[in-house]
Amino acid sequence: LAEGSMVEVYAEGKIVGEMEVNTEGYLMTSVIYGDDPQTSRIEGILSGVEISFVYLGAKADQKVIFAGDMSRNSLDLNFGIIGLQIYPNPVSDITTCSFSLAEGSSVRVIMTDAIGREVLEIFEGELPEGNHEYKISTINLESGTFAISLFVDGKEVSSKKVVKTSR
Repeated sequence: LAEGSMVEVYAEGKIVGEMEVNTEGYLMTSVIYGDDPQTSRIEGILSGVEISFVYLGAKADQKVIFAGDMSRNSLDLNFGIIGLQIYPNPVSDITTCSFSLAEGSSVRVIMTDAIGREVLEIFEGELPEGNHEYKISTINLESGTFAISLFVDGKEVSSKKVVKTSR
């Protein structure tokens, strides 16, 4: 999951919270409010309601039953987007980037230099669900540190550093 992106929390088809992805790719702790039993009005989620998690339109395969007791849950969410893999890395001439999509999506894969300038567009277009792999020639690049970023439906979902070495 991309740093700074948000995972939406749903209960009974309504969004009830958001959780930000931190620098390590983990979800930050977030408050989801339950109902106040002291009032007749329902202001939040009732105990026993199933909550689900959505990232870039992909629903996680894990669901949680809301307890309403301020308990913390450790989650291992799988959104069906398999992160970007780069190999070999470091690279001298050619590297490969691969990723998997849970559903057909608009995808863009780019390489940027150390200050964020785009140096190479690897792919842009619609892709079906499944595994995807691209060979990337780095022969014309100077030695240095670059990043390859994966965008799905206009949102960055993964970025990996790539070190280019001389031959």
